[in-house]
Amino acid sequence: MKKKLIRVLLQILTMIALTQLLNLIVTMYDFRSIGDVTIGTLFGITIGMVMMYGHRYIGKIIRKHTSWLQSPVKTILITVVSGALFTIVATVALNFILFVLILQVPFEQFSRPNWFSLKIAFGIYLFSMIIAHTIVFYVKWKNLAIEQEKQKTESLKLRFEALRNHVNPHFLFNSLSTLTHLIEIDKDKAIEFTNLLSENYRFIIDTKDKDLVSLSEEMAFVDSYLRLQSIRYGELVEVQNRITNNSSFQVIPVSVQMLIENIFKHNVISKESKIVIELWIENEFLYVKNNVNLKNDIEDRTPTGLANIRARYEYLSNRECVFGKQGDDFVVAIPLLKKL
Repeated sequence: MKKKLIRVLLQILTMIALTQLLNLIVTMYDFRSIGDVTIGTLFGITIGMVMMYGHRYIGKIIRKHTSWLQSPVKTILITVVSGALFTIVATVALNFILFVLILQVPFEQFSRPNWFSLKIAFGIYLFSMIIAHTIVFYVKWKNLAIEQEKQKTESLKLRFEALRNHVNPHFLFNSLSTLTHLIEIDKDKAIEFTNLLSENYRFIIDTKDKDLVSLSEEMAFVDSYLRLQSIRYGELVEVQNRITNNSSFQVIPVSVQMLIENIFKHNVISKESKIVIELWIENEFLYVKNNVNLKNDIEDRTPTGLANIRARYEYLSNRECVFGKQGDDFVVAIPLLKKL
């Protein structure tokens, strides 16, 4: 409250100084008495505060409906036109109140001081617009640069998380143990398992520099990963994939696969506790659902991968991801991005 009061007082003092400066430079009306000077000063403060808070309110409304980053030209045009109209209407109205109603200037003589006042107000408006927009563009550019750098960092974190999960000792140990077992009992399956494992790594390497891939590419990678797990777990894992081949959407590389990998990482899978995984699309969201039977000795319960996925999807789509339990199931929903 104290800071707000100080800010208002500083604004009033600025308006007084500006008014007196204009009175020294030009004579909009012959203010000869102290009373007239007082009226002129109060008028300067009033018109200054009306302009400042009026333009601020107009800018607030414009920002709700347009974006400086997405539609800069449109936003500038709307701001300039609406600001100019407001400046004209407010100046004429305040001039009429001062000169005609207060100072009793005959209406036929009103046009001279009114026109001069309009030119002064419009000049100040244009000057302040140039300064304000220069500052706004600099701030927006700086914030965009920060957001882009943040996006790069999140992208690197997600890719690192994917690579870390795949070189995780448990993942490698389980994969190699499965492969060793398959070599002994079924060499054909061992070859298939090796090929699928190679495909998983190849996809990660091929998409390491991409921000987005088509949904079809990601689902092909997911299918490859699920076939790898089906060789390992057999009938202990049931997958109900209702996602049809659709190339009109894009997703973050490895994001869907990481959601499914978390299911294997965090849940017990045995004859007594089978896992059912469901995938489907609804309202331009991709859903992944599984029944929950959490392990007691999970190595890392921190949802780093989920947090990175959430942050990147929300940045790219302005839509929130959904993570959470629904009854005995865990459901994840990520927004699908349309191709440009």
